[in-house]
Amino acid sequence: MGKQCVWLEYRLVLLLTGVVWAFEVDQPFAIHVDVRRTLDDSMRIGKSCERKMSAMDSFLENFSKQAKLNFVSIEKVENLEKRLNSCVLKENSLENTLQSLTTRSKETMNELKENALKLRSTAADLATKIERG
Repeated sequence: MGKQCVWLEYRLVLLLTGVVWAFEVDQPFAIHVDVRRTLDDSMRIGKSCERKMSAMDSFLENFSKQAKLNFVSIEKVENLEKRLNSCVLKENSLENTLQSLTTRSKETMNELKENALKLRSTAADLATKIERG
């Protein structure tokens, strides 16, 4: 890459001056430079670099967007985990309440059965007392 850069700088000097002064020669000499070809090559290289830069910018932009989306997704997952934990706690609380209500209902039903048996017994005793007397 470094040699190519030096070569491009050399061609740029040729393009701008149009004349090369040779070392160890007393008189300058001119070298015909194909300016158009040099300009076309420079334009082609510039456009290629521009396309590559555009592609790199697009990649970086997409990478940045993806990173933001990943961060948002992580936040959403964390939020869902919190909500799920909250729902699990509520479900456990409801199960405990339901179990407590069921136990109390059974106890109340047993008490009512006992009271009904006592009432029958009392009613039967009263009925026998009335019949006797």
